[in-house]
Amino acid sequence: MNYAEGTVDIVYNVTEKPSDQVELSGGYGAGQIIGTLGLTFNNFSTSNFFDKSSWKPLPRGDGQKLSVRGQTSGKRYQSYSFSFSEPWLGGKNQYTLV
Repeated sequence: MNYAEGTVDIVYNVTEKPSDQVELSGGYGAGQIIGTLGLTFNNFSTSNFFDKSSWKPLPRGDGQKLSVRGQTSGKRYQSYSFSFSEPWLGGKNQYTLV
């Protein structure tokens, strides 16, 4: 390798800590109780979705974000939402997050 005089290569090995989120909440209003359950998975990986060995408990490593949320007061009101974020859309994933 050719190194310029006076330069040094530094390598950092970094491991990401899990930062998934669980939301559980309840409230009372208009004479009814409302409950909410939400799950957010950070650093999700759709490219590893069909690889059984990567499910620990979910496939990880692409920096994608997957969120699922439900809210209900029983039969009178129900709301469900799904969200997916792709940080590399239109660009190139230069790094693999583990």
